Amino acid sequence: MRERRDAKGGHAKGSLTRDLPADDGSYSLLHTAPMIKPAEANPLYSFAVLVVLILYLAACFVAYAYPPPVVPWEVEFALPYDPATMTSNCSVEITAPLHGTVTSSRVIEYALAAPDNASHSVHQVLQCTIYLDGSLVMTDLAILPRTGPIAFTTHELPGLAVGKHTVTIELLVPLRGGYEELIRASHDFYLVPPGHKVVKMALSRKSKRPALSLAELAAASRPRLLAPLNATEVPTTEDEPAFVRVRYIPAHESDSSLHLDGKPLEKGTLIGNAIVETTAHDLAIGDHIITLTAGDEVVDHVRFTVLTPQ
Repeated sequence: MRERRDAKGGHAKGSLTRDLPADDGSYSLLHTAPMIKPAEANPLYSFAVLVVLILYLAACFVAYAYPPPVVPWEVEFALPYDPATMTSNCSVEITAPLHGTVTSSRVIEYALAAPDNASHSVHQVLQCTIYLDGSLVMTDLAILPRTGPIAFTTHELPGLAVGKHTVTIELLVPLRGGYEELIRASHDFYLVPPGHKVVKMALSRKSKRPALSLAELAAASRPRLLAPLNATEVPTTEDEPAFVRVRYIPAHESDSSLHLDGKPLEKGTLIGNAIVETTAHDLAIGDHIITLTAGDEVVDHVRFTVLTPQ
């Protein structure tokens, strides 16, 4: 709405009019269109969002109040140890003094080798440590090429006393996944003063005893029952009565006898290697005991069961 002004700029009485838009249809459409109502809030959705926020805050509090234990990186990223694929193939050999030798040299000579392995690396880094009678002599890092053995030597050990000594060389080789491989070689030697005469003794060779045959071994063994074994279950059928074969080694110093449930059995026949076999027939269903005696002494017994026919 607006007021009409006269030519002098004043207000004209009764000149208050309403400017209406042109009759192009837009006015009627604006006032006749239906009103769009806002969407109503979903209480279930709001409750779900609230629960998620509460759980998130609770998780943040638990993570802050109870932090997880710190795992070292070498443990977290360690590979499972497989000796077949994680070996270094490194070796150490003490070349002088040899094991059990008598020498006047105070120098230790050894050879290190690092042939190619599953890692296919160009060089192998390792730590070499030498002990003499449990005391540290030297330790050093070595970078070995993937070739044959490489000879090394120590300096002369002037304070080494005369007598028996033990030299030990240890290699500590790092492997993938944070693992280490320990390789050890040890020799015993005898140190004598320079110019000392070394006397070698020719010891007589150990005579070989003739080996005993199987029959002699069986004859020399103690008397015992060989079959059936203890707690054996013997199957049976309705058409055929149960029976069991009994094998035993009899006593040689005195007469041996067999008893089935207190009743004597036939001694049987020798089947070789001092083993006797006999058969117990017509066995009833249930438990039975076979006893082997030597003279008046019981030397062995077994218990077996005859099963009910199926």
